Amino acid sequence: GTALCSALRMLYLTHCAARDHPDASVFVLDVLPTGVPYLVEWWNVSAGVLFYCHFPDKLLTRDTVNGEQGPSAALDAATVSGSTSLFRLFLIILTQLKRFYRWALDSLEEWTMSYSDLIVVNSK
Repeated sequence: GTALCSALRMLYLTHCAARDHPDASVFVLDVLPTGVPYLVEWWNVSAGVLFYCHFPDKLLTRDTVNGEQGPSAALDAATVSGSTSLFRLFLIILTQLKRFYRWALDSLEEWTMSYSDLIVVNSK
């Protein structure tokens, strides 16, 4: 839920920046590219749009979220300890929901980044 809220917050901040500075010569977005298509398509800005990417979320959240083990690790532990099949089913569903959530947010990040005129990164 945190990543989704952050994306919505960035969209709102992009709206405020475009509304308050419609004649800007460049817009620089940092951390999340959610607002880039909004600037290009909705506001039709003539300014350049630069996105500064610290590190794509897609690469940060492979099987962990914020450094903590994700549901798949809990599933392995549950399987080993002989938990009830209902609990295992719950963990499988939770793992699939997490994968779908991450896929949706990663796809959104890739799509929105593609609207940038220039992408600058601080990592390889």
